[in-house]
Amino acid sequence: MNYFLPKKRSLIILALGACILLAAFSPNDGLLDRLLAGLKQHNEKNPQEKVFVHLDREAYVGGETMWYKAYLVDAASHKPVDWSKLLHVTLHDPEGNRVFKQHLKVEKGFAKGDFDLPRNLSTGTYTLSAYTRHMQNYDPRFYFSEQLHIYHHTDTSYKEIPAPRVASVDFFPEGGDLVAGVICQVAFKAVDQQGRGIGVEGIVLDDLGNQVAEFQSYHGGMGAFEFIPEIGAQYIARILNDGKTIASYKLPIVQTEGVVLRVDNTDSEKITTLVLANERFAAKAGAPLLLIAQAKGNVYYAANGSIKGKPFIANFPKADLPAGIVQLTLFNAEGQPLAERLVFVQKPETLAVKITPNQLRFSPRNQVTLDIQVNDPDGKGVPAELSLAVNAHNRIGSSPYKNHLVSHLLLSSDLVGTVENPGFYFDPQQPKATEALDHLMLTQGWRRFLWKDLLEGEIPDPKYDFEQSLTLEGRATKTLNGTPAAFTPLEIFLGEYHYTYQATTDAEGNFSITIFDYPQSATCFFISPNTDEKLTITLNHPPALLSKNHTILSSAAKNYQEQRGQVRQMVRTFGEMAGAAKVRPLVKGFYREADNVIKIDEYYRLPNMAEVIRELVPAADVRGRVGKQRLQMISLEKKALFDGRPLIIIDGVPTYDHTRLLNLNPDEVERLELIHSEKRIRRLGRLGIHGVFAAYTYLGRYEFDTSTEGILRQVPGVYEAREFFTPRYETEASLKERTPDFRPLVFWAPKVQTDENGRATVTFYHSDDIGSFEVEAQGLSFSGLPGGSRSTYQVK
Repeated sequence: MNYFLPKKRSLIILALGACILLAAFSPNDGLLDRLLAGLKQHNEKNPQEKVFVHLDREAYVGGETMWYKAYLVDAASHKPVDWSKLLHVTLHDPEGNRVFKQHLKVEKGFAKGDFDLPRNLSTGTYTLSAYTRHMQNYDPRFYFSEQLHIYHHTDTSYKEIPAPRVASVDFFPEGGDLVAGVICQVAFKAVDQQGRGIGVEGIVLDDLGNQVAEFQSYHGGMGAFEFIPEIGAQYIARILNDGKTIASYKLPIVQTEGVVLRVDNTDSEKITTLVLANERFAAKAGAPLLLIAQAKGNVYYAANGSIKGKPFIANFPKADLPAGIVQLTLFNAEGQPLAERLVFVQKPETLAVKITPNQLRFSPRNQVTLDIQVNDPDGKGVPAELSLAVNAHNRIGSSPYKNHLVSHLLLSSDLVGTVENPGFYFDPQQPKATEALDHLMLTQGWRRFLWKDLLEGEIPDPKYDFEQSLTLEGRATKTLNGTPAAFTPLEIFLGEYHYTYQATTDAEGNFSITIFDYPQSATCFFISPNTDEKLTITLNHPPALLSKNHTILSSAAKNYQEQRGQVRQMVRTFGEMAGAAKVRPLVKGFYREADNVIKIDEYYRLPNMAEVIRELVPAADVRGRVGKQRLQMISLEKKALFDGRPLIIIDGVPTYDHTRLLNLNPDEVERLELIHSEKRIRRLGRLGIHGVFAAYTYLGRYEFDTSTEGILRQVPGVYEAREFFTPRYETEASLKERTPDFRPLVFWAPKVQTDENGRATVTFYHSDDIGSFEVEAQGLSFSGLPGGSRSTYQVK
C-alpha cells in the first residue's frame, strides 16, 4: 500500500525492502497517527523562533563600535516574523560577566543595534547571544550565540596561541548503539584544549589486543570507521602520534541485541536507509518497524517494514524534503525509538545575491556606488531585506567560512554545540564538504523535543508567551537570612519616566511584570510597603554561553593594533557626529508636582529633622521618643493622619524607611516636598497611598546602601539604534580636509531593501584607507529564503 501526499505537513508512506512483500504487512497506522497527532499538538503549543545576528565584522578594539542587524524568523518556514516584539542581545566577557544587554524592538522580523565597546575591555574571546523571551521556554543552547575577538586598546603583551594538542575524543555509533554481530559505523570527533577540532589517527583494539579497525580524521577532527562488534567484547580506541599511543578511549558498550540504522546520503535524488538487526533481535521481532523522516516539526516520509531474516531498506526521495537537517527515527510497534540519525539535504533553496561596484578601482574619499541584485532559485528578482558591511579585505579575525544567515538557519541553529566554520559546508568549491557534513550529522547532538513526550501527550504549555513589551522579572529575598520573600507586595517605579507598577511575589519570591517600552535605560526602584524587613532584589537574565577559548592573543594582533592608531584618532574626531550614546539624567520629582514645597534656607536652622518637621511641616507629624519615632502625614482633604507609613524619597530614591529621613543633617537639606492630596496620590497608585515626603540635599546624591537593601537597579530599556555616520566628500574643500579618515568600518547599512525586481543601490564615500576592500551582504526574502554574497573593490 502506497500513499503519496507531497505537500508540507503531509506524509509519504513507503515500504521498500529486500524481498519484502508489501501485502504481507499492514502499516503501523495507529502509531503513525499518534506521532502525527503529537507533532501537531507540539507545533501548535510550541511555534519555534530562530534568530540570527549579522555583525559588521569579527574582531574589535576597545573603544570601537560594534554594529549589528538581527533577523527573527519562523523556525519552520524561515519567514520573518514579529511574534515576539522584543529581542534581547547580550555580550559576555570570557569569564561570563555581562558587559552589555540591549532590548531591541522587532519590526516585521528585523531589528538593529550597536554597542559602544568600553576602551578598557581586556583582550579575549567574547560571546554575543540573542534570544526572545519565548525562546527561554527551551534549551538555551538553541539561542543565537557567536564568538568574537576583542583586543584591549593598549595591549602589547601578546602571546602566541599554544600549540594544539588532543584534549578529548568522543565516539558516536551510527543510529545510537554498537550492536553485536552487525556491521556498525562509528563516527568520532577530536578537539584540542581550546575546544576546536584537531586532526587525529588511531586504531581500535578488542579486549584481547586484536586490531579490528583503524581510523583517521577527515575534516575538523571528525571522521568515521566501520567494524563488526562481538558479544561481550570491550573495545578501546588508541590515538597515535608517530606510531605511539598518546591517549586511549573506551568505545560505547556493545548491545547483545538490537538494530543498526545505516544511511547513504550520497545520491542527489534520494536518501537510502538500511535497517540491520542481529539474530537475537530478529528472533524476537514481531510487528513491523516504522521509520519516519521528520524535519522542522513535520513528518515528510514514513516507511513500514520487517527485519525478519532480511534487512529493511527504504529510499526517501529528496524532491519533497526541505533543505537542511532531516531527522530519521526508527520505532518499534510500541512507539519506542530504537535508532536515530540526522542527515542533511542540500538543495538550492537560497537567494542569489550579486553585488556590483560601479568601478573596480577607486581613490581615497571617492564616492562608491554598489548595485545589488537578489534573485530566487529560479532566477527571478525578488524583494528582500539585507544588511551590508564594507571592511578591509584581509582584516584580523575574518574567516571565509564564518557563520552566515544560510548556514545558521539551515544548520547551526538546529545543532547543539558550536559548529566550527559552518560556511565551509556550504562552499560549492569544497570537495570535502559533503562527506564532512555527514560526519557532522553523526557527531553533533540534536534535540528540540522527545518522542516519548509526544506519544504520551505530555506537552506542557510554554511558561513564557511571545513578549509584546518589556518584562521585568526577578526574585526578592530577605536580606537578613536570604530566604524567599514569599507573597510579598512590591512597588516598582521607573524614576525617569514617572511610571509606577505593582507586583506580588510567589511562594519562591519570584515576580514578573510587563512594563512599557521605555527608551534607553531607567533607574528601577523596588519597595515593599507591607514589611519592615529589608529585601534584596535580583533581576533575572539567562546565563552566558561561554567560549571555551579564553586566549586569542597572537602575533598577528600586534599589526592589527598598530593599524588602529590613526583609527582611534578618527573615532575621537567624528565621535560626536557619529551619535555617541547619551545617558538620560535621573529626574528627581517623579511625581511631577508637589502639594507643598518648603525651602529650608528660608527658615532658621533646627538641630535635627524631627524638629524641622514639627516646626516647619504642618502636613506631617513625628511622634515618639528618639530611636522609636514614627512619621505620619496628614490628608489634605480629611485633615487627619493617614493610617500607614508615607513613602519617603531622598534625592529621588524612594524608601519606606523613615529613619533615613530623620537621620539626615538639616544643614545638608535644601528643600522638602510633600504630596498629601487625593488628586496627586491617585496618580501614584498604591505607591504613595499614605502620602509622600521628599527631601532633596544640596549635593543631590544621597548614598543608599543598595547592595544590602536591593531597592535600586539600573535596567536597560528598548534600545534605539543610531545611524552609521560617514563623512561626505562632495566638495573640493572636503577632499582636501587634513583630518585623517581611517574609520575601522568603512560602511554599514543595516536596512537595504530591494524592489519587486530584486534591485537596490547603495552609495557612500570611501575613507583614506587604501588596498582591497570587501563588501558583505546577507539577507532574507519575505518568503523565507536566506542568502548572501561577497564582493571586493580596490582603492589606490
